[in-house]
Order: sequence, then structure tokens, then C-alpha cells
Amino acid sequence: MAKRKRLSPAAALSPQAAPAPDAKASPFPSPSIAPPPIAQVSAQAASTAALTELSDMVTEARTTGRLLEALPLDAIEMHHILRDRMGMYGEELEVLVASIRARGQSTPIEVTPLPDQPGRYGLISGYRRMAALRKLAQEDPAFGTVKAQVISHGSAQAAYVAMVEENEVRVDLSPYERAHMVVRALENGLFSDEKDALQTLYEHVTRSKRSRIKALMPLVRALGDSLRHPAHLSERTGLALVKAVSADAALGVRLRDLLAAQAEVSPAEEAALMERVLADKPVLQSQVEAAAEQAKEAKELAEAPVVKPRRPQVSFEPNKGLLQVTGADDALFEAVKRLVLDFDDDFVE
Repeated sequence: MAKRKRLSPAAALSPQAAPAPDAKASPFPSPSIAPPPIAQVSAQAASTAALTELSDMVTEARTTGRLLEALPLDAIEMHHILRDRMGMYGEELEVLVASIRARGQSTPIEVTPLPDQPGRYGLISGYRRMAALRKLAQEDPAFGTVKAQVISHGSAQAAYVAMVEENEVRVDLSPYERAHMVVRALENGLFSDEKDALQTLYEHVTRSKRSRIKALMPLVRALGDSLRHPAHLSERTGLALVKAVSADAALGVRLRDLLAAQAEVSPAEEAALMERVLADKPVLQSQVEAAAEQAKEAKELAEAPVVKPRRPQVSFEPNKGLLQVTGADDALFEAVKRLVLDFDDDFVE
């Protein structure tokens, strides 16, 4: 009986038997595996739309201050606008430096792009944080950048308002510093008058506080930037100085010269100096008070009704031998008395 022979599948029918044709050796172009052109166009359009949307979102976030950026310290112009905080004291700065050194910068500063200086920014708020970071950067280059919100305010007036509002929340400014801010803003032509400046810069404070700020503006005009520690000038002392300067125009010049002559002065020493100036003006203060009292009395006298004195009345009753005089003063009474006595003497003779 013949044996059966196992037949293997034909090599041509095996899916792995035939090697893949060499594309380089073939004279014909290989079939393309890329997606059809319409799919490519759709994919490119979707990618472009996504990138545009992302770019718009980043731009909007940066413009509205919702995007934090790490900016070089040297790119920030710290004196872009006038500061309402007039002093930076050693102890206060050291506390902030120690805090940032230990925990880093927790609160970003606020800056605005400088249109005429690409890549540079003007500081709106965060002056103390910038000063602390600059001091730290001298010790460690790792502190050479600052977290910042980049906001386009559009106008200098809006930038001032933003700075004032931020400091009203974060810093307890003195009345003198607030008045200084208003005076300097007026001098820079940002507002039309005092009322406009006060109501715009300090829109959210009470009316009584705005009145106290306005009351100190004459002192700011008299002293300018001479005070080195304005945050420590009490409101009572400030108002007393306003009265003294208003009564003596030359006092403001003498005060500026006196403050300039002080090489180094602490807040307590400067406050004591102002108190001594007021103590040396008791005569002036008494004269002002006396003049005010005299003016009040003169006004009351001018408004009082005029009472005409009554003319003396004389009545004589011969039958009773009675002579009666009414409405006479002492001089007239004595004259009538002498006349009667002389008459009696003549009658007796």
C-alpha cells in the first residue's frame, strides 16, 4: 500500500512567503498612504483656530491682569508715576526682605507697558515689594525677577486711581500722604480742580475723610517733600501747622529750611521738631484767637439794634415846691442841684 505524502501549502499562497517589493527597485511610484487633501486642509484649519483661540485667551488674560509674568527687575521703571507712599523706613523694609527671602514673593506687583519703550514697564503698585526684591537681588541673583500683572490702564489718571485704590486696601496711609498725592496730581495737570481730584482718587472713602485730606493740602503746598517721615505726622499736629502757616506765610519757608538742616532724623525726632515749632508760636496763636474773638464781637455789635438814649424830662410843681428831673445822668443831676441851691440862697437874701 502506497504511503501518503503530506503536502505543504504553496509558497505563493503563504502571506509571509513573498517579501515586500522594494520601492526603490520598482520603476513605478509607490502608492501614497497620506490622508486625502480635504482632510489635510481641515486639520490645518482646526490647528490654526485652536492656536488663535489660545493666543486670544492669553492676550486677554495678560491685558486684564489675570496672567502672572516673571519680569526682570531692570525692566521695571519704579518712578513711572508719583507715589502716594512717601517714605520707606529701614525697619519696615527689613521685615519685608526677611519675609520674601523665607517664603518668596506671595503677592504680584502691577505694571503697565511703556508704549515708547518696548520691553519695559511702569510700576503702578508694589513699590515696597520691588525695593525689597532689588535688595535681595544684590545678595542672590535668584531674586532677579518679579511676579507681575501686566495691565494696560489707558491713561495716566486711571493709573493713579489704580495705585491709590491698591494702597488704600494694603497700606495705612497718613492724611498728609493722601493730601500730597492730590496736590501732586493737580500740579501734573491730571485733574481740573481739587474737587475733581479728591472725588476721583478717593471715591470710595467717606466724605469726612476727604474733608480732612483737603484741609491738609495747604500744608503740603508749604512744605512739599521736606518731611522725611510724613506717615508719622499726626492729624492734630498737621492741622495746627496749617493754621500756623496760613497766619504766617514765611513760616513754611522757615520750616523747609529747618527740615533741610537736619542730616539724619528719626520719625520721633521729626514729630518732636514739629511740636517745638508749634510751641514757639504761642503769641501767634493767641493773636489769631484774639483777632477772631474781636471780629465776632464786632459782628455782634454791628447786628445789635441801636437804642437811642432818652432825653431828660423836667417837671415842676410850685404849690408843692417839687422839682422832678428824670432821665438825667450824674453830671446833669449835680448841675440841677447847684442851680436849686443857688436859687434858694438868692431867695433867702
